[in-house]
Amino acid sequence: MATIPKLAPCPGCGETDGLDVYKYESGWRYVECDLCWYHGPGEGSIREAVKSHNDRVADLAVRRAALAAEYGPFVRHTQPRVRRAS
Repeated sequence: MATIPKLAPCPGCGETDGLDVYKYESGWRYVECDLCWYHGPGEGSIREAVKSHNDRVADLAVRRAALAAEYGPFVRHTQPRVRRAS
């Protein structure tokens, strides 16, 4: 049995506490952050969903570094988004 990789921090808010793997009715799995509503790519298994999430986080880090080198440092929002009451 393959081991499930550790989840990388959320690319939206930087936290790991709100991340979990969920399942669509069709059976596809995805990583979602309950704090900022980040939604990772859908995959056929938990392991693949976590791997795709981690790959996306790594890709975003490379893109942010390239943008920071060209335009200056990236500023991250320090407070999580809050859902407004309807």
